[in-house]
Amino acid sequence: MRTSRHLRTSIVAACLALGLTLGLFSMGDAGVAKPGAQNLVFASGPQGGSWLPTSAALAELVRKNIAGSVVTVQPGGGTTNIKLVEKGDAQLAVTNSSSLYDAKKGNKPFEKPYTKVKALANIYPQTHQMMVLADSGIKEVEDVVGKRFVPAAPGQSTYDVNAAVLDIHGLTFDSLKAKGTKLVLTGAQGQANDMLKDKQIDAVWWATACPSPGIVDVALAREVSFVGIRDDKLKQLLTKYPQFARATIPAGTYRGQAKEVQTIGWFTTFIASADLPDDVAYWIVKLMWENRKDLISANALLKFIDKPTVAVGTQIDLHPGAKKFYQEIGAAMD
Repeated sequence: MRTSRHLRTSIVAACLALGLTLGLFSMGDAGVAKPGAQNLVFASGPQGGSWLPTSAALAELVRKNIAGSVVTVQPGGGTTNIKLVEKGDAQLAVTNSSSLYDAKKGNKPFEKPYTKVKALANIYPQTHQMMVLADSGIKEVEDVVGKRFVPAAPGQSTYDVNAAVLDIHGLTFDSLKAKGTKLVLTGAQGQANDMLKDKQIDAVWWATACPSPGIVDVALAREVSFVGIRDDKLKQLLTKYPQFARATIPAGTYRGQAKEVQTIGWFTTFIASADLPDDVAYWIVKLMWENRKDLISANALLKFIDKPTVAVGTQIDLHPGAKKFYQEIGAAMD
């Protein structure tokens, strides 16, 4: 529901002034009226990952502070979520900045450049983590050939990241299957982790926060190790896929992990439809910013929401409403 900022007649303008006098409208510091009740679909992440609780916390902020609002949080995946927002089937979503780069360019798995997806905020870094059973014999990326391997599932950003990593090593999902690799496709990180814990598979490669609570749990129950990306392959990967950056899993992040692991990373990003009214986008990021402490208590990763990073490197344009708020607080922007 749009607010009264677009009113054009003097009669309605007078009503607005009266409303302000009586305290009937809640205004932002720069005079952006709080919107009326919203009915929003928020496409989030798979069960067992960090996206669902993060999205639920932000959705609850909107419900509590924009009276009468209904925010429906539904499971999803990084790639799928972008498509839902582009089609108008979701107004809010969480995804990976790497997938936003592909959507903007029209790279696979997107069939054309996407134009109706806008950024609200970068919220925390994501890291590609290639976890394997310690006794699986998998020391390098190429060693996954012939093993039992969960690369997520189509529609997940993790699946696309794994495709890029395999590509640089001369592999594809089809070539893996042809060489006897058992690919187990699941969009649920929790399910994949449980399968590794039960030794039903040899490897789970997932894009997630570092440390990941689910991976911590597996490492406590089972002897695991982590595969890194060699220097030469990393250089090739970053040249061909500039949406990624070098990242590491610091030594000691997980039980038994004595050495730093070299990998790739990017940001988890909140996105919105370009059709979301500017005042709604403004208030969503305002609520996120002003309630950072509460959000951090729900997910410690949200400590990364800060002026130097919240609006930098999103890969796509900021929503105008979010941009207005960041200008007001002096946040860095691309």
